[in-house]
Amino acid sequence: MQCTRENIVFDYLINQLKHSKLIQKIIIATTTNKEDDLIVKFAKKNQIEFFRGKENDVLDRYYQCAKNFSSNNILRITSDNPLTDPSVMDDLIINYQKISCDYASTSLIRTYPFGIDAEIFSFSSLEKTWKNAILPSEREHVSPYMKKNSNIFKQFNLRNKIKVPLVRLTIDRKEDLELLTPKHRIFLEAYTKGINSWLSSNKLPIEFLLTRISPDPWSVLDTLAWGRVMSWTLSHGWSGALTRQSIINKVGYEMAQELGVFYPDDNPAEIPRGIDVNSLQLDEMIDYGTDREHKYYDVPNESPLMLKAVG
Repeated sequence: MQCTRENIVFDYLINQLKHSKLIQKIIIATTTNKEDDLIVKFAKKNQIEFFRGKENDVLDRYYQCAKNFSSNNILRITSDNPLTDPSVMDDLIINYQKISCDYASTSLIRTYPFGIDAEIFSFSSLEKTWKNAILPSEREHVSPYMKKNSNIFKQFNLRNKIKVPLVRLTIDRKEDLELLTPKHRIFLEAYTKGINSWLSSNKLPIEFLLTRISPDPWSVLDTLAWGRVMSWTLSHGWSGALTRQSIINKVGYEMAQELGVFYPDDNPAEIPRGIDVNSLQLDEMIDYGTDREHKYYDVPNESPLMLKAVG
């Protein structure tokens, strides 16, 4: 596909997905933020279904979107992966149907390049996750609860049939930005503006008060860099991937899953809202932070695509 000024990142991704033989409907799941009006304008112009929901609770946004469109199965693709391979998406859907699993992904064990990522799950799995996921990370990233609970959700990992380098085919750093035309930058700049708006209108987390540090304004490059950090953290880098594969080869996939180290669910993720730092000792703050019923600070996140895949 030729890169022209008339096209934007969404164009590339959606045009790729239109080559799928099994995806029935494309739905853009974005936020209710004013800056995302641009995304809605794009959807309307291109006659694409869309849904608007919560900014920080992406899991709720997906659940409400799936419920609104009566989706039985949902294929999730994020908008920073415009080079998604439709044939891989179809392979994932075929195996998901054949095995009758609850959750299938291309990256439980990564064998595809970064940017060729997708996951599919049933509405019942999404609803169960929506009801039981508590941690902010489980609400912000949609599927961590499913991945962590293989005893509840029958899982499948799509493996690449050929060995390929795990190169980056995604847009999340400076070099990627240089490839974009001015029109490509529209959404990134709108997203960046939204983050700065949030920073200026919300109380900052307690660590900023303790260190007396004020954050610099967010930039487009920061957005790309953060995507890269998330990608690196979630994959543990190439050395971690090799180590994990070596363990799997020796003890098998199920045992390797049991050997995985996860941050305890009942540990605090952040200092809760409303604590007066000057009147509390550190041990009191830690005790309060173990209460799982309190509200956490959240941060803005991406506007992913939800795809009604197979019914």
